[in-house]
Amino acid sequence: MKSNPEKFVCFINGASGVGKSTLSDQLKSKYGHRSDIAILGFDTIGVPTDQKMTEAHGSPSEWQRFATKQWIAKILNNVEEPIVILEGQVNFDFIHEAFDHYNFKNFKAILINCDEEEMLRRLEQDRGQPELANEDMKNWRAHLRKQAEERHAPVINTAGLSGEEVLQKIEEILGKILN
Repeated sequence: MKSNPEKFVCFINGASGVGKSTLSDQLKSKYGHRSDIAILGFDTIGVPTDQKMTEAHGSPSEWQRFATKQWIAKILNNVEEPIVILEGQVNFDFIHEAFDHYNFKNFKAILINCDEEEMLRRLEQDRGQPELANEDMKNWRAHLRKQAEERHAPVINTAGLSGEEVLQKIEEILGKILN
């Protein structure tokens, strides 16, 4: 356990195909044995269909806002580890709203990104999910990039980098937190 018991939360954010899961796997491989770090995936709560999201919350966007707030509550109230890394794809505004709601300031939201062509190639070829290589995902990637810039969030461009190099970049951003 770290000497500082205050919780720190890192939200690794980005569109499908930009390298979040690869980074999460790298983090689990290197840090998963530590009792002071929890590495979680947003989608493990289950992601309903757009229709079910709309029925329950009015729209998929409002479901995402609701689910983000639930995740942050769970992390702050039920996760014992003082360092929590949550990987997912969420509107940056919802991340900040949720932390603000709980008056929690010790967090960092980081955008994982790559250029559009690389994202589409990964979705179609590497992941075998051509249905995700569409205009909606391209627009979502661009929207998250714009939000990250507006909020001065760190951005890691994974294009042309190995998993180890991406891990090194996140370690540089998080600095002493992971040491």
